[in-house]
Amino acid sequence: MRQSDTRPESTEQFFVGLAAVATMIRERDGLSQREVARRAGVGRPLISKVERARANPTAMCLDKLAKGLGLAGVAELVTLADESASRLTASIVRPST
Repeated sequence: MRQSDTRPESTEQFFVGLAAVATMIRERDGLSQREVARRAGVGRPLISKVERARANPTAMCLDKLAKGLGLAGVAELVTLADESASRLTASIVRPST
């Protein structure tokens, strides 16, 4: 069983949003996973897992990731991830007419 299969749906949606945001920022800035990992002070495999929504990072890890992506801190990263998750959910779940 995948780790993400055991998460509550809202948590899974957050991690999907986090994956989308982390990947988008990294690619927008022309950075490799290795460079983000170096800037964040974490291993490249963790960046890969985050971008595939397979990681369950701690608050400290999220803070490091935010800094590695050039964001102000964990609060900004979490806000972006929540917004991304909401947009992704809204695009999948359409209200019935």
